[in-house]
Amino acid sequence: GADMTNRQPTQGTRPTDTDGTGPFLEPVSYDAPAERGLLGALLMHGPQALPALDGFDPSDCSPDHGTIIGAAIDVAQADLRPDDILMFDRLGRTFVDRYGAQDLRVLFIQAMHDAPSLSSVAKYADVVTELARTRRIQAAALDLARHPDANHAPELLDRLATLRTDTGSRRLTLTKAAAVDAARPHWVWDQRIPVGGVTLMAGREGHGKTLLVCWLAARLTRGQLPGEFRGIASDVVYVGLEDDRSTIIKPRLIAAGADVDRFHFVDLHHETFALDTHLDDLTAALANLNVGLIVIDPLDAHLGGVDSHKKGEVQAAIGKLSDLVQDLRCGALGLAHFNKNTGLNDLLTRVSGSSGFSTAVRSVLAIGPHPENENDRLCLLAKANNTSKTDVKAVRYRIESQTVDDPANPDEPIPTAGVAIIGEEDGHQPDQLLAPADPEQRTMIADALDWLYNVLAGGPQPRVDVERLAREHGITNKTLRTARDRLRVVAERNPNVQGRPSTWSLPPDAEPP
Repeated sequence: GADMTNRQPTQGTRPTDTDGTGPFLEPVSYDAPAERGLLGALLMHGPQALPALDGFDPSDCSPDHGTIIGAAIDVAQADLRPDDILMFDRLGRTFVDRYGAQDLRVLFIQAMHDAPSLSSVAKYADVVTELARTRRIQAAALDLARHPDANHAPELLDRLATLRTDTGSRRLTLTKAAAVDAARPHWVWDQRIPVGGVTLMAGREGHGKTLLVCWLAARLTRGQLPGEFRGIASDVVYVGLEDDRSTIIKPRLIAAGADVDRFHFVDLHHETFALDTHLDDLTAALANLNVGLIVIDPLDAHLGGVDSHKKGEVQAAIGKLSDLVQDLRCGALGLAHFNKNTGLNDLLTRVSGSSGFSTAVRSVLAIGPHPENENDRLCLLAKANNTSKTDVKAVRYRIESQTVDDPANPDEPIPTAGVAIIGEEDGHQPDQLLAPADPEQRTMIADALDWLYNVLAGGPQPRVDVERLAREHGITNKTLRTARDRLRVVAERNPNVQGRPSTWSLPPDAEPP
């Protein structure tokens, strides 16, 4: 019964037969993966897959696959999503018995695993159609070789000319604007992260991008984020390289109050997730989830073979991700850093890599220090395709040291950090996040950061000793507090000693400033 599933794609090695392959022509077989993909798209999406198959002829597939795909199209045209029962009924007892009911079920499962996103169904159909056209050309050429008589040759030559010029451009159509429904934009995070689009979150290292992502994830998994998923607990999918999941991400999620059963890490054995390679695998993995947001941290590390400095390649890769989130009706959030070119005063040009990152996405969220309080952070809208960025207030937040319970050691909580939302503010501009502080003050803070990191790198130190050493080093109390907050120093008091003296230590994820 597995007539089609054992065929090799594209180039077969079958001997001369009635399909038109001949001894002087390279034989062309069927593309079984493409055919399974088409079947999978119909099984998963039903009527939604039909527009991409307009004009597609199931007879272009290998015989059994053509019959099965034709049955799936018939079911979908009845405005139903094909399932085992409907498909078996449509195919009929004779076909099911010949093919094998269990083999059919295995084929359906495999096809759904191979199913492309809706935006790619037409491409799969084109592969099948082009192979069928090539087989017909071979058949006509073989007929011409077998019947070179003067009466038959012109007809065969006409057939060859028609087939060779039929490039499939007939798939291009025009749609009147009157036939398109006007619709309001939908949001994962109201006015900031759109549904069906890719958002970029950019900022300097150490300003809390990943912490803010954990806060967003917690709100989404609890149905608490203002937007389309308010009141609906949603899944968050995380593709990341930079932070350890057990010592950094998981504690931060717990501190933020996330439902950790709805937060999913993407795993690939011996590979790094890449947009140009693994989107179909991701689509299949998300089939049974109610996904609200896909996070890629950082975005430029997951492009695969794409050159992050070539605008066209970056835009094409982000376009594929955009197709996926449109199909899933969720959002995507890619994290990015600022480059080192401090001579550029336009925030969007400071995003690392090609300008394609900021031009291909729907919106850009910029992260940076608050101009009036360097201990606070701002998240503001730097680009918006679906709304006016001047109408959206900046979110002011602060990074705070926290602890969460350690199941393996209840007596010693795990130190971590979290985001405390202070409120929303008007009057901020994205480019102000690039403005450096006073040069002299910036140097003093940088020196204090280096000094404090080195003091605490060897282990926890009594606060009074750190403050005494700082004074001896010429560091003021204000500058020391700034350095302490930026390094997210963990302060712990000893309740068993008179006066409950405080000890300072670096957080587990601290990096040299």
